Amino acid sequence: MEAMQRRAKEIGLVPFVVTSQQIGDTTAVAWSRADEILNMRYAGYNAILIGGETTIKLPASAGRGGRNQHYAAVSMLAMAHYLGQWIVASVGTDGSDFLPDVAGAIVDQNSLEIARSKRIDVKSYIERYDSNTLLDSIGNSLIITGDTGTNVGDVIVYLTAESHTLPLLRESVFDQ
Repeated sequence: MEAMQRRAKEIGLVPFVVTSQQIGDTTAVAWSRADEILNMRYAGYNAILIGGETTIKLPASAGRGGRNQHYAAVSMLAMAHYLGQWIVASVGTDGSDFLPDVAGAIVDQNSLEIARSKRIDVKSYIERYDSNTLLDSIGNSLIITGDTGTNVGDVIVYLTAESHTLPLLRESVFDQ
């Protein structure tokens, strides 16, 4: 988390490390973190950094996807009322989020708009724990890395910014 915080500062962000030991139900934690952001708990910061591993209890008829993909999918709905642009990335450092090669996902307000324009019922995919199918349908959301040779946990990054600066942040942070 310290290295992520240093890098965020290097590229001009104002980071805040929430925790390196996040635990709890994936859905509940995603809603809770979004609520904290929406209620200005991290006012003055535009890079919210989190580490740890949430848990998911899958129903017998669950779809495809892992906890990081599910976290990102839930975050699309949870962050829907954020005024301004935002990005949420949830990634397993080992490069596998239940599915080989899929490390997690990255979503933003445009992801939700794309889903709605395609008449995709995001909530139904979340309820079925079928985040991989949802995110694949939206496009440009799945993070494919393959095995990274390391496993220190999951990392979640929220970036928030004024509408004119966030596209530049997405390119500089996530395309390196």
